[in-house]
Amino acid sequence: MDETEWGLQEMKRLKKKHLILYNLVMLLLVVSFGLYAENGGTAPLTLNLCCVIC
Repeated sequence: MDETEWGLQEMKRLKKKHLILYNLVMLLLVVSFGLYAENGGTAPLTLNLCCVIC
């Protein structure tokens, strides 16, 4: 029982870490595209960059 409980706790910790990392990467992408748009980026080029990144 202790091993399964430890495994569940470890899995929850790893999922939380993954979620935080994913959110930070998405925030970085949104901010970088926002800065690009502010500095005169065009819509088609922005869409192409999104497709390449995804």
